[in-house]
Amino acid sequence: MITARHHWLIKPFFDFYTCWQVKRHFYSVRIVGESHDSGLPLLVVANHVGWWDGFWINYLNLHNYGRRFHFMMLERQLRRFWFFRFAGGFSVNPGHRRVIETLRYAASLLSNHGNMVLVFPQGQMRSSYDAHIRFQKGLAQIIRHLSEPVQMLFVVNLFDYADSPKPLLTIYVKNYALQMNCIDHIESDYRCFYDECLTRQINCQPS
Repeated sequence: MITARHHWLIKPFFDFYTCWQVKRHFYSVRIVGESHDSGLPLLVVANHVGWWDGFWINYLNLHNYGRRFHFMMLERQLRRFWFFRFAGGFSVNPGHRRVIETLRYAASLLSNHGNMVLVFPQGQMRSSYDAHIRFQKGLAQIIRHLSEPVQMLFVVNLFDYADSPKPLLTIYVKNYALQMNCIDHIESDYRCFYDECLTRQINCQPS
């Protein structure tokens, strides 16, 4: 697998590029919900809707947490866009027997309180308005390999157009009380949170 690094030049540029692109392409960004920092390593569980996902979470991190950002990418994509490795990207190869190495590596990153690790447990891109949430097994494997307590963050990214040609992005955030003996409940709890976010978005009640 390809491990993550934070290059002294590429990582600051990636952070600058993140903020610039988000401000350039979105009318405004609202961060809604619980966003306090417990000081523990951050494991972020988010919906996977497209190219923007990693940038949105990095934007959230830069504004609210200031951690060393890490994110999982398909190995073929990380080899193609090699520079993401030097901004915190590490590889995964679904279906390959070495995928467990990636999951253990993700868990090891969460032994450092200064780190944030982003995962997309659905494993594939879905429409942001598809509430039929189904997790793959990777998230549970990461949790089982944790050596220290972590702060788990549920994130749902939704966007709409109003009277602007640019979309309005809402990042819904919820601190999740992770219990090691109840990890099978994470999927259903995330689904409930997702449904709540969709309802708020549809009713135009983001605050």
